Amino acid sequence: MSDNLDDRFQSFDVRNGNEKVQFTIPKRYRPPIERTLIGSGAYGKVISAFDTLLQRQVAIKKMIIPSVIHYGSQAGQDQGCKHQERLNTTTAKRALREFAILPFLKHPNIVQIFSQFTPQDITNDFKHLYLVMEFMQHDLEKIIYKDKKILKHDQLSFLLYQILCGVNHLHQNGIIHRDLKPANIAVNEHFQVKILDFGLSRIYDPAHNSEMTNYVITRFYRPPELLLNYDRPYTEKVDVWSIGCIFAELIKGKLLFEGNDSADVWKSIIAILGSPSAEFMKRVGQFCRNLIISFRSNAIPLEHAIPDSCFIKATENLGQHFTAVFARRIISKMLKIDPDERYSIAEALHDPYMMSYYNEEEVNADPSMVRYDPTIDEEKLDLSDLRERIFNQVKQHSDHVTVNGNGNNTVVVNGNGNTTNSTGHA
Repeated sequence: MSDNLDDRFQSFDVRNGNEKVQFTIPKRYRPPIERTLIGSGAYGKVISAFDTLLQRQVAIKKMIIPSVIHYGSQAGQDQGCKHQERLNTTTAKRALREFAILPFLKHPNIVQIFSQFTPQDITNDFKHLYLVMEFMQHDLEKIIYKDKKILKHDQLSFLLYQILCGVNHLHQNGIIHRDLKPANIAVNEHFQVKILDFGLSRIYDPAHNSEMTNYVITRFYRPPELLLNYDRPYTEKVDVWSIGCIFAELIKGKLLFEGNDSADVWKSIIAILGSPSAEFMKRVGQFCRNLIISFRSNAIPLEHAIPDSCFIKATENLGQHFTAVFARRIISKMLKIDPDERYSIAEALHDPYMMSYYNEEEVNADPSMVRYDPTIDEEKLDLSDLRERIFNQVKQHSDHVTVNGNGNNTVVVNGNGNTTNSTGHA
């Protein structure tokens, strides 16, 4: 690999605890004064930067693109090597999804991607994909665990309404997020919400969704149909369960359902909601049915799990349905164990607790032009194919937009590797 860095780029280190992470970004972006990350996860690291061309603060996410490892004939048979190759392919596919889906989603409650780039010049050197996006000061995780503030009813309702609006837009575009949690919901100083991180998102197509993995959603926000390996394809209602968990956590200041593994989380769920119906049990496999039978529990009143002390009594307004009773009511509707009985996003948006903020134009915003071909998720692409596809799309886009700042391309990622561009004014 060539060590010569394109003179349009700059490299610098930022701190992540005791670890240093190198960022290589175009010179149009001024690095943060405090060389620290503002976000970090298994698949990406995020910094803030200042766009000197457009005079605005941005967030830049660095995603690692795994390299193809060429094993010897004997090593190639080793299960550990094969497992690592599968992990690398999964990581690359996650990057492809986020890169392919997020730039086309245009909604006030979904983070906007301005552009993408990579500093590498050839596919063989391709190691990092960078996404330039809106800068948001906080996320719900910070509000819950650092600020530790009890929120007023109007604030709770407004935050939940925006989350529902953003996810409603996803569902209207046939997309399931599949990784909703407090850390993936950004908030600014005006309490405006932006949904982040679409690496686990999938196009929801009832005709093809039987192949969707159950190994999605952080376990504390994972619905029963995923915990228990439901015997039929899951739907967009998995996102509704996650939102119910997030909203309860926002009110309580701690997780509603906890556990070290799926079985523990299930026990935590039934300790509050009670054991599921016999009809639901028919839809899970024998192993999980035995688990359900082994740990039976009766439901408790939700006010025992989310007591009135979690709310600010002085901010109640019965006329606006801003009461603890109505807050718990919408949670109970979103947290039905049986997805057939669970609220849809549309039903949640029409709940009385949302009444004060409900706006038809906001709820039914024009659909985004998402042009992500869902057959990509069904193709058996190897890591080399994925790397080449991502690299070609990013290079075609970034040379026009991010580095020079002189255009705006729309990139269509499709199953056959072809691209479609439309160029407009930046």
